[in-house]
This record gives sequence, structure tokens and C-alpha cells, in this order.
Amino acid sequence: MKKYIIVLTILVMLVSIAACNRGADNAETDAFYLGEVLQSLSLGDFAPAPPAPPPPAEAPAFYAVATGSAANYTIMVNDPDFEPAYTTQRERHIIQTAWTELETEYFDDVISDLRQIPGVASGYIESEHLSRRGRRIFNMTMRIPAARFQDVLSQVEGLATVRSSSEQAEDVTDQFYDTDARLQTRRIEEERLLALIEEADNVHDLLELERRLSSTRLQIETYTAQLTNLAGRIAYSTIFVTLFDIAEAEIIPIVGPTLGERIGGAFGDSVDSVLTAGQNFVIFMAGIIVPLLIWGVIIFVAFKLVKRIMKKYRNRAKHTTV
Repeated sequence: MKKYIIVLTILVMLVSIAACNRGADNAETDAFYLGEVLQSLSLGDFAPAPPAPPPPAEAPAFYAVATGSAANYTIMVNDPDFEPAYTTQRERHIIQTAWTELETEYFDDVISDLRQIPGVASGYIESEHLSRRGRRIFNMTMRIPAARFQDVLSQVEGLATVRSSSEQAEDVTDQFYDTDARLQTRRIEEERLLALIEEADNVHDLLELERRLSSTRLQIETYTAQLTNLAGRIAYSTIFVTLFDIAEAEIIPIVGPTLGERIGGAFGDSVDSVLTAGQNFVIFMAGIIVPLLIWGVIIFVAFKLVKRIMKKYRNRAKHTTV
């Protein structure tokens, strides 16, 4: 009993001295130091397992911590205000999109001019489509460098009469930098996991680390694809152009059927209806002829039997009366 009292007294003194010298900010380090003292006193089960040591004073923003099993290997952020250096001065990222509808009598000439504009502006044609629904309609999607967006839009709308026009500027700055920060974090995590794999000393830890590495790399691929898509839409603005042909010579008239064609069509429809009804009747009879014959034979035999029975019954009644 005296031994335990002496040990507890030593513990209280050590905690007090550590609190005075180190302060409240180094509580984890004190606990780790205290655990080592307890182990040095050989107290057996009374000594708690030492916690993971805290990071050094000049620890990097990300560091690996191993607490005993592969499931507990984690990548921790030492600096809560950590932000990659290239995001400290954020540039605004805007996705610009425009829709314009034009009409002209010089349809072919305007199409030719439209096809030349993207190449001159260092852009490209993403898609185009020509349709004929009563009159010709031409659709084109242009991808233009963001710096030339307004100039190219003015050129396009100067080629013909503008029926309608609209623009949209979508600010994706936060989305871009958030995705980029997540990507950088996952890349650092990948490096740390690779280092831990090199140090793994048993198969269980190795398999768990490999599983986490695979998941991290999948996230890296996802974030990379998202950034690539955003970067493309930011760098190259989109212009959707719809061109209508209003030249009278190009309008395709929609002519309805004449009176004779309508009468002939109605007569033909009536003949077809009669033929169809006759065919359906023949098909119906062909389908029920065999059941009708079988039921006819059954009814005929039943009728003969009933008739014979009734005849015998009458003769018997007649002889009984006599």
C-alpha cells in the first residue's frame, strides 16, 4: 500500500512540474512523457500505453501518423489555415456562354462567313447541323478563347439580322480552387501512403494501405477530370448560333392533297376495311371449326341417348297401365 502511495505522489509532482514548465498547449507531449516515466517504473498493467507523439515544432502542413494498425494510418492537417501557395492570390474564373438567333436572305453566304470566324479567332467549331423543316435552319456551336468572346460575338451578330440574343457569365472561381485544393491534398496523401507502404512490416497493414492508396488514386482521377473540364470551359467560351433562311425562293411549300386524292383515299380505305373484315372472319372461323365439330358430335350423341332413355321410360309406363 505504501508503495502505491509513493508512486501516486511522484505522479502528481511530475504532472505539476510538467504543467508549469510546458503550459496547456503541450498536453499531448506531457502525456507521452508521463507514459514513458510510468513504463520506466515497471508498474506493469498500471502503466497506460503511450499515445502517438505530437508533430515536431516545424512539422509540414501534412504528416503521417501511425497508431498501431494500418486502419489507423491517417494523413492529418497540422495547419488549419493551410492553403496551397498558388491559391493565395485567386484569379476570377468565369465561364462565358452566348446564344444568338439570326435570319438572312443570303443563307449560304452567311454560313460560309460563320465557318471562317472561329479559325481566325484561334478557336474551333465544336458542332454544326443543317436541317430543312419548311425552310432551312443552320445550327453551329463555336468555342472561342475567352479573351476574344465579345469581339467574336459582335462579328457573328453583324452577319445577319438578330432575332434574339442572350449571354451568361458563370463564376466558378470557388468551385475551381476547392477542387484544385482537394486534388493537391489527395496527391500529398498518395505520397505519404506510398512511404507508409515501403515501411509496412506485415501483410495485413500492407493490404489495408494498398486499399486506401487505390481509393486515393481514384479520387485523384475524379478531381483531375473535373478540373480539366472546368479549365476547358473557362479558357474557351461557347457561342451557340442558330441561322434561319428567310429567302422566299428557299421556302419549301407544304401542299395538301387535292379533292380527287382525298375521295380516292377514302374509297380505298373503305375497300381495305371490307377486305380486312372478311379476312378476320375467315381467320376466326378457321380457329373455331375444330371445337365446333367436337361439340356438335357430343351434343348429337347426348341427344340420341336422351331420346332412347325417354322412349324406354314411356314404353314401361304404358305396359304398367295396361
